[in-house]
Order: sequence, then structure tokens, then C-alpha cells
Amino acid sequence: MLRDHFEKKDELLQAALIEFSENGYEHASINRILTRAKMSKGSFYYHFLNKEALFTYLVDTVVEEKIQFLKEKTTSRLTEKKDIFEILEEQIRYAYEFGRLHPLYTQFAQSLLKENNIEKLSELRKNAEKQTEAFFRSFIHSGYEAGLYDRRFSEDFIIRLISFLIGHAYEFLTFSFDVEAGTWEHNLSTLILFLRKGFGIAKPESIAGQPDNLI
Repeated sequence: MLRDHFEKKDELLQAALIEFSENGYEHASINRILTRAKMSKGSFYYHFLNKEALFTYLVDTVVEEKIQFLKEKTTSRLTEKKDIFEILEEQIRYAYEFGRLHPLYTQFAQSLLKENNIEKLSELRKNAEKQTEAFFRSFIHSGYEAGLYDRRFSEDFIIRLISFLIGHAYEFLTFSFDVEAGTWEHNLSTLILFLRKGFGIAKPESIAGQPDNLI
């Protein structure tokens, strides 16, 4: 079992994040990782069985830290009254903030989107979807019951749509560090506006004189 702390752990994990991000799982080299981390093979294999074990540890670490970050951010503002669209925008902003604070995590997460043949990732994606759906379900359900959303769309459809957008916000909004802040802000505002008009019921005063097909 991996110890929480050992010599050169931070150097090893940073080197591994870079290697997997740049070369993908199949072409990643333990030798290159150890050279970058200035770590011996003996020390590495004392803590990790193989490349897969290191990769799995990295994935778990990134996912757990991001979930904890989002939970802390969300918990601190639970008393504020917001509609589902404001909550969704807030969650995407938090995800962006996490990426800014942890650029290597962001690059690693990007690379994971290209990995399709690793069973561990398939399980993580399913678990991430379930956690996202569980988080938003109560907000969606209460709004659905209150008639805030267009009932042409089922409650489950709305939940799955939001879960998908949260999980693929990076590709959809292209909020990488080489995209200007103004562009990202515009993309996010456009997305929230589309969703609000797409399955939300507009307030009467905001639709006066507008054709029904624009609502």
C-alpha cells in the first residue's frame, strides 16, 4: 500500500503528470518519468507495482482533489438562493478556477479524454456522472415540480444534459489557458443563456410581445 509521504513523491507525481499528458498512457515511459524526477527504479517499484498502478494513483488523486475543491466551494455558499442556471454557471466557474490553480492536473485531465481503452477510466467516468447527477437532481426536481422548466423535456433528460455539460465543459467552452478570458466568459454566458431559453420557462415580463417559438 502506498504511503502518504515518501522521498521525492511530489517530484515523481509531477513528472508522471507531464509524461502521461504529453505521451498518453500507452506511450508513457517509466524511465523518462524517473529521469525527470531524479528517482531510482528501486525506490519507484517499492511504492508502485508498475506503470498502471502509478497511472491509477494519479487519476484517483486528481479526481479526489477536484471533488473536494468543488465541495468546499459549494458548501460555503449553500445558503444563497440561486436558480439551476446560476448554480450550473457557478460550478463551471469553480472547475475553471481549479484548473487555473492546478495546470498540470488540467493538462492530465485533457489527455484522459483521449484514452478509451482503460477500464479504470470507464469506471471513473461513470462514477463522476453519477455524482454530478446526484448533486443536481434535488435542484432540478424542485424546479421541475415548481413549473420552472419546459415540461416538453423530462426531468431525467435535463439532469443528464447538465451532467454531460459539466463533464465536458473543457471541450465545449475551450477554457484552456491560451484562450482569452473574454472569450471564455462569452462562451460561458452564451451556454447559460441557451440553456435558460432552451428548457427554462421565461418570466412573463421578459417574453411580452415575443413569438412563442422564441421562448
